[in-house]
Amino acid sequence: MRTAPLLDLMRAITPLLSSAVILATACSSDGAALDLSTAGTVSVGRKLSVTLQTIGPGSYGTPEISSDAVEFLEMTFPELQNPGGPMQVYEFRAAAPGPADVVIPHSVRAEPYEASVTVRK
Repeated sequence: MRTAPLLDLMRAITPLLSSAVILATACSSDGAALDLSTAGTVSVGRKLSVTLQTIGPGSYGTPEISSDAVEFLEMTFPELQNPGGPMQVYEFRAAAPGPADVVIPHSVRAEPYEASVTVRK
């Protein structure tokens, strides 16, 4: 029995989609959260956010933060999800002046999500 062309395509590309896809979040001067992966230097009190999408098995875990400069606030699952794997939104706050490295491990993949931020007064 012949399968549908779309199903054949999905079977062919599924191994290629096993890596995480990082989706940009809002970045504006009106107080919206800045994308953690591109924030660079931010002011104390600024909110930071990153949306991570896993295609395939597993999910992202609890963030590991190298200093008190950045504070983890929460992780949520958006209401609309891709059936290929979970989408997770991580929220942070720039808490104190200084540098911080944020690492979010993945339950299946060896490579975590990583970002660096410098917080200024």
